[in-house]
Amino acid sequence: MQESLILKNINPTVLLRILDKFRDSKIDVIVPIYNAYDELCQCIESLIKYRNCYDIILVNDCSNDSRINNLLAQLDENYDFIKIINNASNIGNINSVNLGMRSSNNDIILLNSDTVVTPGWANKIRHCAYLDGNIATVTPLTNNGTICSIPKFLENNDIPQGFSIDSFGEFIEKISLRKYPEIPTAVGFCMYIKRKIIEDVGYYDNLTYGRGYCAENDFCMRCINKGYKNVLCDDTFIFHKGGVSFLGVKNNIYQENLSENMKILLNRYPDYMNIVRQFCESNPLKEIHENINFHLSH
Repeated sequence: MQESLILKNINPTVLLRILDKFRDSKIDVIVPIYNAYDELCQCIESLIKYRNCYDIILVNDCSNDSRINNLLAQLDENYDFIKIINNASNIGNINSVNLGMRSSNNDIILLNSDTVVTPGWANKIRHCAYLDGNIATVTPLTNNGTICSIPKFLENNDIPQGFSIDSFGEFIEKISLRKYPEIPTAVGFCMYIKRKIIEDVGYYDNLTYGRGYCAENDFCMRCINKGYKNVLCDDTFIFHKGGVSFLGVKNNIYQENLSENMKILLNRYPDYMNIVRQFCESNPLKEIHENINFHLSH
């Protein structure tokens, strides 16, 4: 209430300057790493190529592929905007994410190592994040990201024929409706989080969710319970290969961890599954999908 009264008394010109300052907030892109060397090379190459408003924090979770260590050593030597954190032991994705977030004082983007970013990506996502003071997280469109998937909703899509990753990203930006709709949860392949949200909501719950799965959903539900929201940045596309981080994990172990953590999530937030199910069944993003598919067919 006090903040609202203060804002009401601020001259509109001054307020716009304040908002502009936050729209120019520095970003740290945090990439947790465990093996997947080829995908990591593509990810880092795209991050360097399209870097403008961010630094990069690479958290190596004790990868056992020696090529990873050699690559990170070269990056550390040649790029002053890249920070390397080498875990002494394998502590899992959630702990690595928290380590990265704690090493930053800025807004952050959590980015999977099997992604490829596209021109202007970070600026567009940041712009979306500051359209509304209640926005906690922002997730872009992707080919493989459940509720954020295009051209087909909830599917693992290929890049449409005739496009490269970059040109498809430029196509999405050009034809975007710029709806920036609310979504029930961010999707972990790429997740923008404002620093003020981390300060208010906290970090991932590593004590409860251990080494994997559902921590980002829990984080998003905590945001919602504090009056914030998660939104989709529908003018930005990032490629996501998907599944790479689990290549070294036996499938039955992955399923057991996922199942156990999902039980914890649903015990904390009994309505979570219904909210997501209703979202998927009603598909409030239908207009976005129809617009993309219309332009793809013309």
